Amino acid sequence: MPPLPKLDLAVEKQLWSNPHCTSAYRICLKYEAELSEDKKCPIRILGFLLLYTTKDEVRVYLAKSIFSCNDDPEILVNLGLFFEKNVIFPC
Repeated sequence: MPPLPKLDLAVEKQLWSNPHCTSAYRICLKYEAELSEDKKCPIRILGFLLLYTTKDEVRVYLAKSIFSCNDDPEILVNLGLFFEKNVIFPC
């Protein structure tokens, strides 16, 4: 899976200029840079879901879910794995 795009003006526009979503994306970028390679994929899943989901309500829900991890990288990785298993694989 490719790395998350850096947070620039184009990416912020993709996040629909929602400050909560932008902050959640920053959390994903932070942990993508800090975690080992095997734990980056779930973090990238969260980041790409923030970027490419089609409904703002879903994006806000995802941002709240990321914030609920309280900056705990293991919980954040588990959240990414949850979305992979329950949202991406069923599609």
